[in-house]
Amino acid sequence: MPAPRSIGLLVTAPPGTDAFAHFIDSASRPPPKTVVYGYLLHDAVAGAAQVVALPKNDLKLHACAFAAEQRSVILPKKILPAGLGTLAQMLQFTGEFRLYSQKSESVFLALEKHTPAIWVHLAADPQVNPDALESLRMAAGLAQLSDLPITLVATASRLPHAGKAATYLKLFRDAGGRIRQRANPRSNPGIHLKI
Repeated sequence: MPAPRSIGLLVTAPPGTDAFAHFIDSASRPPPKTVVYGYLLHDAVAGAAQVVALPKNDLKLHACAFAAEQRSVILPKKILPAGLGTLAQMLQFTGEFRLYSQKSESVFLALEKHTPAIWVHLAADPQVNPDALESLRMAAGLAQLSDLPITLVATASRLPHAGKAATYLKLFRDAGGRIRQRANPRSNPGIHLKI
């Protein structure tokens, strides 16, 4: 008997958005014989109760513990608090991976052959921009916890030299993360997943 297919679903959009509704739809109606891993990140943790209310199926639910703590969200027992290690495993080992985010958010999904990679764009200074700092923290964590090639795209002036941002950059470099400098990286700081 063949092993069940697996799909990873990552949602970063808050409840009430089209992206969150599409995530709910995909999670509630998986293809037959498919195990679905759901991960709530950033503002999506606020919709934890909605996700738990989905009909029972093979949905394995996780939520970013850090995002829940930052937003004072208490996760239901059916959702496992998780970190970047769980997200890294989902990226690497699910047969298919889907991202649900708002256009205005800083997480982008692209499909490129079968070569998983992650691109982190720092279009803002992570020492003063919380979104850029969070993107850098995620890059450092994923670099430490996965074998995926991760590239940081930034201008030289935006590479941090002090504080938490400098610590995250050191962790990123120590884990073998690559840095590519550009004159004008993306307009919004964030993560660009190439699955």
